[in-house]
Amino acid sequence: MNLYVRNVPSTTTEEDLHEIFNLHSQNGVEKVKKIKDYAFIHFLSRAQAEEALNTLDGTEIDGSVLEITWAKPVNKVIYKARKALAKQLYSHGGNGNNNTKGKRRH
Repeated sequence: MNLYVRNVPSTTTEEDLHEIFNLHSQNGVEKVKKIKDYAFIHFLSRAQAEEALNTLDGTEIDGSVLEITWAKPVNKVIYKARKALAKQLYSHGGNGNNNTKGKRRH
């Protein structure tokens, strides 16, 4: 199970989040991925994720109040379609812009 965490301070590292969420989930954190001001926390079990969610939602870290919700699962059909489209675009132009870079138009 995965949690989505908003309002993560820029000074907070993945290691910090791993430690904090492990303390409130009986060492249930499997993986942490921080991106700018949000993060995904992956847990070994739903029960451990739920414990962390209930304990840490609304907690203040480095001046920011964390907003924690269940992460939505990826829609595999849409994901595969986007991946195929991106592959098709980049295989035909190398950079997705129809190879017009540096060419003059008359």
